[in-house]
Amino acid sequence: MRLPVWIAPLLLPVALVMASVRLLLPRVAPGETAFDPLWISVPPAALTIYAVVMVFVLEWQARGGPVSERLRAGGQDPQQAVAVMGAMMLLSPLSAAVIFSWFGLTVAEFAVYVAVSVGGIAFWNWRYRHVIRKAWSA
Repeated sequence: MRLPVWIAPLLLPVALVMASVRLLLPRVAPGETAFDPLWISVPPAALTIYAVVMVFVLEWQARGGPVSERLRAGGQDPQQAVAVMGAMMLLSPLSAAVIFSWFGLTVAEFAVYVAVSVGGIAFWNWRYRHVIRKAWSA
């Protein structure tokens, strides 16, 4: 028996709610925590470093070579694609901070990831301001 296609997008939110409720239950008892807070900041930090590095790698890849040719063959401007991909990749530290805040990420660490995301997106939009202006004026 196959599941209907519409049920698949519903499974992830249900699983996240169930996991967060299950992880928060042990914290109700005094003196008990679900996770050690020392390691909880490692995955979002690794994702942040990965995202910041990969933004520039993607830019380098799309600047020339087969990726640029493929984008042009599809009728897309490689600079517009890099501008959008860079902004979206720089949102990943914020997304990781939201997810790991359910598991015990502190508010101060959350604020650092928000600052990295907002600062990175501001820099990326400034860097590709000519592309954004061209897209808005069209």
